[in-house]
Amino acid sequence: KPNHYSVHVNFSDVDSPAALDLIGWKPDIPSGKVKGELRTSGNRFNPSGWFDYESRAEGQDILGRIRGIKGSYNLNGDVLSLHDIEARTRKSILTANGDMDLASSSISSLHVRLKTTDVTDVTLPYRRELHGLGEFAGKVTGRFNDPFIEGKVSISEAAYEDYNLGNIIGSVAYKKDLLEIWDLS
Repeated sequence: KPNHYSVHVNFSDVDSPAALDLIGWKPDIPSGKVKGELRTSGNRFNPSGWFDYESRAEGQDILGRIRGIKGSYNLNGDVLSLHDIEARTRKSILTANGDMDLASSSISSLHVRLKTTDVTDVTLPYRRELHGLGEFAGKVTGRFNDPFIEGKVSISEAAYEDYNLGNIIGSVAYKKDLLEIWDLS
């Protein structure tokens, strides 16, 4: 049994579920193709590298509408650190940096920024009443299947159904069954 090894792999046109499974991450995004780099050395498999994912299908919700994700990563034990992540749909761009614990299926701390030209790109198919151009900056924590999202939001040219609201700025906290909004102006 070797006590030290070194691996450096460049890959392209790999099915995304297989590539992401290699680092233990199974995001609920459409299948696609991924290219990137994986490298590790030592006596444990702790890979790091970069990736560039392109979707081959389009779903109905925000995760299903993701067209591409790129960034860098490193896995140390069960902690996956994501750096300079950029996820995009046709109307939105999200940037993120932070850590996830794969063993407990939880997000330790993921700092995110989102810009969208259409708020419904984020809310459909669940909510369709609110319209406008939006920005969000905040943090995501909690379980993969029930994350807690908290931060500042601004919506310009906001409208709720047929009611024009102008520009909206406020703080939000969201969990699967709870939406809190405060300091709204």
